[in-house]
Amino acid sequence: MSEPSETSALGVLRGIVGPGVIITGWQLMSSSFLGGVCPAYAGFAICLAECIWEPWLVRRPYQLQVFGVGIICLFFDLFTIGVAFVRAPLDVSAFGIGPVYNLNPGALDWKPFYNELDIVFANQSDMPYENINILVRPDVPVAGIAQIGNLPEVSFRDRYGIVGNASVQNLKTNETTKAVILATDAGYNVFCKEIPARSSLQLVMETVGIKPSPPPSGSILQGGQMAVPSYARPQDFSFMQAVPDVVEGKTFHYWLGSKDVTSIFVPNVTPSIVTVRGSYLGGHRQREIGQDVSGKRMADPLPRVR
Repeated sequence: MSEPSETSALGVLRGIVGPGVIITGWQLMSSSFLGGVCPAYAGFAICLAECIWEPWLVRRPYQLQVFGVGIICLFFDLFTIGVAFVRAPLDVSAFGIGPVYNLNPGALDWKPFYNELDIVFANQSDMPYENINILVRPDVPVAGIAQIGNLPEVSFRDRYGIVGNASVQNLKTNETTKAVILATDAGYNVFCKEIPARSSLQLVMETVGIKPSPPPSGSILQGGQMAVPSYARPQDFSFMQAVPDVVEGKTFHYWLGSKDVTSIFVPNVTPSIVTVRGSYLGGHRQREIGQDVSGKRMADPLPRVR
């Protein structure tokens, strides 16, 4: 006599519970490694238990059970080696090139006192890295950042999202100049949708020194307008905005002023350390990166990626 249909349906349901838990855990690994890998391994345990104690298999020749256990162990090993504990390092290198002559890397607005700093994020694995969100902070001020290359969906934002919406006015002549961000030592957040396998994200930064004694400070009036002495031209004026960071216990700075200001800059400044920290998705797993990269001094520019 055949078993009732309800019993057969229950057996099929039990049979898909283990694989379903494995797949669910695999998908959860992208947001939480432990929150995903633990259910996945629990799913393998359920599959193994079903293979050992399932009545339908118990009544069959034992070779079928041995074959089933072997298949489960095979997929367990493949998951462990190829998914759960696969290595997915993001290699970071920093190269101080020096002053830029007759070149325009990154299509930035280069000035004679800027130095070029190239930073390379290399994916040397056979899988793509996704959702890259990394803070890049050299130990010197940065006047601009851009990508060298053509990876899609790459964007940048200064660390604290400061907007240079102030203006400078000469009270005697009523001459007004909009203040822009000239440089910052707070660093930049880099966002990249994907770094393909065996590829890299290459960035270029304009590094510059700032004189410790900037021009005389004025007073910021309501509406974000700064009044300057009558002898000062707005286009020559600049000021500094300090941003205390209670989490890091440091104070970072933004220098603002006219885009034509040159008096506060010090040329030929190359960083010795570049702080890199953030996260990316590699091998279905959220990974963290945090390191201080030594800046290598290069005599000649790196080959440009077109």
